[in-house]
Amino acid sequence: MRNFLSLIIALFVFATTSVAFATKGQIVYCKNDYYIVIATNNGYTCGNIFGLAPWNLSRGDYVAGELESYGTHEIYDISIDDSFSLWIDEYWMNADRAMDWIERH
Repeated sequence: MRNFLSLIIALFVFATTSVAFATKGQIVYCKNDYYIVIATNNGYTCGNIFGLAPWNLSRGDYVAGELESYGTHEIYDISIDDSFSLWIDEYWMNADRAMDWIERH
């Protein structure tokens, strides 16, 4: 019984801490051909959208998820209560570098 209780507590701690590490941001640019820029506390994240039609996303939407590492991540759009996959090309970018990224895409 004691091991079972310890397991339950460990699972609860793991579940609550994984949510706490999600980065939150706001969509500042969303282009119809699946390109997106998200402003976070650490800079701008730029990437390509998969799994959700980009016209469902809007500038100003708030999102949460793993926004600060390369690769594909599942991102939750808080504003429309839906999620989408995002391939992150760049993160922690300043405004000038984010604008350069937009111009290249």
